[in-house]
Amino acid sequence: MNVLFITHARLDRHAYGDGSTRYRCFNHAEVLQDNNHQAEVQSLTNLRASDLGRYDIVSCLRPIYCQKLQQVSDFCRAQGIHLIADFDDLLFDPTMAERSPKVLNSQASVAHVQNQFRKHARSLPLFDELTVSTPALASAARKQCAHTRITVLRNGLSAYWLQHAEQARGTLTGGVRLSYLPGNRSHDRDLRFIAPTLGRFLKAHPQAILSLVGKVGLRGTALPREQLHLTPWVDYYSLPELIAQSRVTLAPLLDTPFNFAKSHIKFIESAALGVPALCSPTSDLLEHDIDGLTIIKYESDWEHALNCTVDPDYRAACGDALINYATQHCTAQAQYATVLKHWDSSEYWNRNRSAMSA
Repeated sequence: MNVLFITHARLDRHAYGDGSTRYRCFNHAEVLQDNNHQAEVQSLTNLRASDLGRYDIVSCLRPIYCQKLQQVSDFCRAQGIHLIADFDDLLFDPTMAERSPKVLNSQASVAHVQNQFRKHARSLPLFDELTVSTPALASAARKQCAHTRITVLRNGLSAYWLQHAEQARGTLTGGVRLSYLPGNRSHDRDLRFIAPTLGRFLKAHPQAILSLVGKVGLRGTALPREQLHLTPWVDYYSLPELIAQSRVTLAPLLDTPFNFAKSHIKFIESAALGVPALCSPTSDLLEHDIDGLTIIKYESDWEHALNCTVDPDYRAACGDALINYATQHCTAQAQYATVLKHWDSSEYWNRNRSAMSA
């Protein structure tokens, strides 16, 4: 089987740095190659439809309608190549635009985001099948594509992450170090949501440090600056060491349908290092049941959860179990097993050939 993953991102520089491309393209290609299949990743910008003939399956990440994508779809249909749309965010429902992080964080207007979401939605009829990263995305996609096969293909850790996690473990330096790793400014409102509780916790525990990794807006948060450790940008390859120094990682999210459809990435990356996580609920996280993952539904419960982290044994009590859980259940290989079996089955190919010849 030969599979092409098409990404929206540019691949000429820092290709692996784009989180969506990393988890939805490179990690999946790695699994296929490890299972004796052929797989590669290309950018739609540099792709020529006429070069698609050697592939059996083409998976397009976050497709947005354009003439180039139409050409890819036309070629795949003519050649009997199975074409899959892959989404890891709620981008295909224009009614969600007002609640999207870009709008909530004043990074784009509602009209602009609605227009982008409409283009994503317009692309859906071009595809034979959809894969999505979370159960909530699957539910939303069924409203848009009632008669299209939709498969939940959860994000999973790469062999690279597990290797570096193993090397980084044990670097905890002591003390209460909380880490929040949003990556970009689209999470500013999420931080402000728990900032009052975080501020009270930090003032009550002067020995505690809040490590903020990535571009974070602190205006209006009133967090004690002397207890903040700011790392504006860090290469993805250095993240395991930063997480390993933490007693706990934080993943707060505003209660919106967009956020509820987000993936469990923050938790599984943390778990692989034996670091507990305090998280707002998402449909993906609610499917996990493991000590060390604390899902906090109500704003008032954050204070109690934070106070628990002061216990010197907080991380040690669940660290080994988290590592074992992540290694066994949260890898790209584990997430891909069902889909790989489905793609590689004779029934799958016979059904597709029949549909294409009809």
